[in-house]
Amino acid sequence: MQSEEWPVCPKQIARQGVLRTYEKGETLLLQGFRDRHVFVLQSGQACVYRLQPSGRRYNLSTITPGQTIGETEFLAGDTAPNMVEITQPSTLLALPPDAFLQWVKEDGDFALHVMKLLATRLSELSGRVAKSTALTVEQNLLVQLAAALENSPDEIWKEQLFHDIPATRRSCNRALHSLVEKGLVQAQGQRLYVPDAPRVFRLCKELFSTGRGEFAQN
Repeated sequence: MQSEEWPVCPKQIARQGVLRTYEKGETLLLQGFRDRHVFVLQSGQACVYRLQPSGRRYNLSTITPGQTIGETEFLAGDTAPNMVEITQPSTLLALPPDAFLQWVKEDGDFALHVMKLLATRLSELSGRVAKSTALTVEQNLLVQLAAALENSPDEIWKEQLFHDIPATRRSCNRALHSLVEKGLVQAQGQRLYVPDAPRVFRLCKELFSTGRGEFAQN
């Protein structure tokens, strides 16, 4: 879903879909769930956002008429990474898998558009993995903690921090225990508290500026 000019769905493809109407506030896609349709917004507006374990939402982008929704998730065979909510009364064309694949096969402009979306998504993913694997699990956790402090300092949750770390849950819990022992974070069930945020930010800055393999103890 990008802001560039979007290919128009051909009539022979559109005829295979079903028009659906949605009211403001309805949810189109659920984060973590799979939908076998690709949607084309005909009229109205939708919002893409990420829902945190705390229930807090972060708006990511706005979908306007002509744009497609769910195409990269369908081709990747993946679940929806974000929520999509209807923000204005809307009409969407729900395309079944065969119709969407036919569109990709017959429309070179649309195929190129989808390839660009997939390439962007893979690039972002590989970039996160490359940065993450260069750090230890504990260092990764510290970076995630600093990011959480920037976004929602009063609502930090374990699952929120563990989500983008390429490690097992057991390794993440060990790293969290180490940060607790160092006094960088306090844990109360699933919720986390940071007693000294400036110290966390300073350690992250030192980590990326010096590339050293362990944190200072003070």
